[in-house]
Amino acid sequence: MWGDPYGGWAFGSRYLIPAYAILSIFIAFAIDAYRRNILFVLFFLILSLFSISVNTLGAITSSRNPPEPEILALEALSGREEKYGFDRNFEMIQDGRSKSYVFQAYAQNYMTAMTYFVWLASTIGIVLVALLGLAVFRKEKNV
Repeated sequence: MWGDPYGGWAFGSRYLIPAYAILSIFIAFAIDAYRRNILFVLFFLILSLFSISVNTLGAITSSRNPPEPEILALEALSGREEKYGFDRNFEMIQDGRSKSYVFQAYAQNYMTAMTYFVWLASTIGIVLVALLGLAVFRKEKNV
């Protein structure tokens, strides 16, 4: 079921992964150039917070989400609805399942998996907002 000789979800972009780091440099240039444009900053912030949430959810639940064709075959065999994408990860976190070592070893006795997810994603989001705020509200130096 997991054997995909064509590369699965990473087929198209797997060759670009090394370029992502270099291309991300231009994000800094874009933030610097458009930092006074409130629509750009708002769009960037919303997109970044969504990305942080989805990636944190995937990091603490499962990295083995099958693509839609495999889910459809699994539904036909099992007779029950299966979710795919980050919906599947969200369902796992709602059920209290997390593969995170830090959660299982240290936080499991003190909070639920959902609380851990919200805490972790919020902490990363606060750091993003603080860094973006520093970029947006910094003073220009006259050289």
